[in-house]
Amino acid sequence: EGVYTNSDGSEGLNTSDFVIYNFVEGNATNPSIESIDTWVGAILNGNETEIRIRLDFTGDPDGSEIISLRPAANEVFDDFSNPTDASHPDNEIVKTLNDQLAPTITFSPANNSLIYPTEQFTLTASEPIRLLNNGSITYVDLNNMISIVYTDGNAESIPFDATYNTTDNEITIDPTYDLDELRQVRVSILDSLEDFSDNQMDIQTADYTVRDISPPMINVDLCSL
Repeated sequence: EGVYTNSDGSEGLNTSDFVIYNFVEGNATNPSIESIDTWVGAILNGNETEIRIRLDFTGDPDGSEIISLRPAANEVFDDFSNPTDASHPDNEIVKTLNDQLAPTITFSPANNSLIYPTEQFTLTASEPIRLLNNGSITYVDLNNMISIVYTDGNAESIPFDATYNTTDNEITIDPTYDLDELRQVRVSILDSLEDFSDNQMDIQTADYTVRDISPPMINVDLCSL
């Protein structure tokens, strides 16, 4: 039957007519009811039998959150001034939130680190990842979506080999040759990957400075005795 916010059978429901309780946090926290309207987004006028509740959170849900909603006590009425039983299990809504959190990459060594010429790079995804077409990640894919370049000149590309470990969600990048000392290096991975809930990853980058590890040498040709 249709419901109202007032006991005299007037006006549509509003955000104070429902409460959130027993929220199980994940990446999303601080849930609140943003708005209540019809299925097509129209203002509620009363006597509606179907409504849409819009929720707001701090942070994107990662799929581990559980939210529970129910009518507030003595806030939702029918035509005959009967209040909804807020404690009845049939009037409670308990849902697991959909994963809307895009995967991120943690670089090792960390961004802005000093690195050695023989450095390998490990990119660890925050969750299992795949291609945007739902396919598995291959060696060819990694070579197309990853780049290593010197950034203190003409952005010279650095050749590398890369592998993906599905167990640890890790991409290992091994430059083919030792990196030039005292050069600036950038490692990037394109937004060509997603998690298993179709959340696309953003472009991820990290910048490094290659250490000077070579000892000074005396140029005997320029020496005089």
